[in-house]
Amino acid sequence: MGLLVECPGCRKRNSVKADRCKCGLALKKLGHKNYWIEYYDDVNKRRRERIGPSKTAADHRLREVLTARTEGRHIDKDLSARISLGELFQWYKGLPDVKAKLTYKKEFSSIKNLERLLGKSTKIRDITPGRIEVYHSNRLAEQSPRIQV
Repeated sequence: MGLLVECPGCRKRNSVKADRCKCGLALKKLGHKNYWIEYYDDVNKRRRERIGPSKTAADHRLREVLTARTEGRHIDKDLSARISLGELFQWYKGLPDVKAKLTYKKEFSSIKNLERLLGKSTKIRDITPGRIEVYHSNRLAEQSPRIQV
């Protein structure tokens, strides 16, 4: 993790401390090299960004990315991995525009059915088209309260 320098001959990324590339070019003496940064994001995926010919710009960008990651405001953060279905519904039910709707009670009962069949603790990213199909078939198989036999 850190700063890398790209060899103009073979395009291999090397450490900034390296004197020579494996292809034999002296990296310290070259004036036309490009800098990269390498870091791990919040889901431990390695990321690399090409910054350009300025080492100070690369260093600045690396510090910016690491600070953002530490503070929990990284750009590529997947919110659907953190938010559960129950939290999303609580937020939605609390909106003033939703409470003012004439169909609020009907929407509330639909939300209860979703929570009952999918689970409140289900993360948003775990809801797939297959799970929606299962939910749909389960709802069709249930007895409707409106139809009395």
